[in-house]
Amino acid sequence: MQRFFALFLAITMVLTLGACGKAEKPEESPAISEAENVPAETPAPTPTPMPEETPEPEESQAPEEAPAEKESAPEDDTITGDAELDEMAKLICDSIIKENMGVREKARAVYDFVKGGINYSGTSDKSDWKTAAKDGLKTRNGDCFTYYACARALLTYMGIDNREVRRVDGRSDHWWNLVNCGDGWYHMDATPMGAEMPAFDAFMFTDLQAAQYTELVQYQVGLTNFYSFNGEALPERAS
Repeated sequence: MQRFFALFLAITMVLTLGACGKAEKPEESPAISEAENVPAETPAPTPTPMPEETPEPEESQAPEEAPAEKESAPEDDTITGDAELDEMAKLICDSIIKENMGVREKARAVYDFVKGGINYSGTSDKSDWKTAAKDGLKTRNGDCFTYYACARALLTYMGIDNREVRRVDGRSDHWWNLVNCGDGWYHMDATPMGAEMPAFDAFMFTDLQAAQYTELVQYQVGLTNFYSFNGEALPERAS
């Protein structure tokens, strides 16, 4: 009996295992491709277009004004500033100046002409140097102011730079020229010296020579400050 029960139990187990082996396998999920396995990217949000900025209207620029033209001073077609004096200076310069002369030689010609060509009368119109120059060149008479003015007119006409020099602290007034021929400023006094005065060539002399002659005049004649002047008001002189 026990043997029968064991055999029955064994048969039952075999049948049970066979049924289990025929059990259907559960359906496998279809394979997902590698591409499908990648999670879809969330599309980037489309940027909201910014409203176009309306360009600000450009400030209307006023057309640039042309710079105002400077008022030009009326041209002076004269050399000395006086047409009549220019004509007189031209006639004299044409007669005393030669083509081969240098600047210093021209100044010497002016010095010689004024000193020897005008008589000393002791008076002149000192209101204006041009008036004195015209009077002196017309009448060939005058005083130290006339000699200075005539020399100034002729030098200026020829383009030779010159300045007025006036005595200070003397017994009487006296005028002469300061001249630059391109080699520095020198004194030039075309007024003839009196017979009592020491001899002196007053063409292109220096401050030192002026001081030495002033001492000599004081010693021999008794006149003080003969060539005393305000140097600060003049260009620096040659030494």
